[in-house]
Amino acid sequence: MKKVLHILFFFLITNQLLAQKSELANSYFKKGEFSKAVTFYEEFYKEKPFAQINYPRLITCYQELKSYQKAEKVIKERIEKYSQYQCYV
Repeated sequence: MKKVLHILFFFLITNQLLAQKSELANSYFKKGEFSKAVTFYEEFYKEKPFAQINYPRLITCYQELKSYQKAEKVIKERIEKYSQYQCYV
C-alpha cells in the first residue's frame, strides 16, 4: 500500500512541476520574452513533438530571435518525420 501511495505522490508532484513549467513558458511567450521562453519550448518539443502548442510557439520564438536556421531545421525535421507539408512557417 505504501508503494502505491509513493508512486501516486511521485506522479502528482511530477505533473505539478510540468504544469508550472508550462505556465512559466506561456507567461514568457505572452510577454514577448522569447529568449526565456525558447528554452522551455525546446524542452517541451523534444519530450512531445506532436503536441499542438509546442511546435508553433517554438518556431515563433526562433523567428522572433532571428534564429532562422534553427527554425528551418525544426520545420524540415517535422516534414520528414511526420510527412506534413502544411507546416507552420
